[in-house]
Amino acid sequence: EESQPVGVAEEQAGCTAIEEPAEAESAVHVPDGTPVDYATSPPTSGDHYATPADASFYPPQGLDQIPPEQFVHNLEHGQIVFWYSPDAPDEIVNDIEDYIDKQSGSQEQALLATPYEDIESPRTFAMTGWGAMQSCTRFSESVVNAFREEYQGRGPENPQISMPTFDAEEDA
Repeated sequence: EESQPVGVAEEQAGCTAIEEPAEAESAVHVPDGTPVDYATSPPTSGDHYATPADASFYPPQGLDQIPPEQFVHNLEHGQIVFWYSPDAPDEIVNDIEDYIDKQSGSQEQALLATPYEDIESPRTFAMTGWGAMQSCTRFSESVVNAFREEYQGRGPENPQISMPTFDAEEDA
């Protein structure tokens, strides 16, 4: 059974070009509770807490649950984090959640999504891999898949996440 791509076509997504900050920041484990200033917002690399967050979709009302310093550890392991505006339209939040929910096998551990207040309008979310970020107004599975193919599994510490491959047919 063919599943429909989540979201809109690539050209309707309103995405920025992928940004790769000039140099990845250090990747030192700091004690939980230590605030870290990041060169990018949302963070794409840098010091972080010793324990990564569980791969999951975190709902908008969970804004105070997990600090960014914990998600940066996930980036270090090669995972992809979606940082979405708590004010994003329900359609966007639901598309992110649906996309994460449809992952299977080892890919279930590849993705996290968390509310993040500093997404600059008109974008509604940003996705980050270690040292890379792309922001979009609407969700497009083909854009997300292309970003994942490039950056998933490329963190500097013990990347346990495999690089995904996607069939061309999935790119509707």
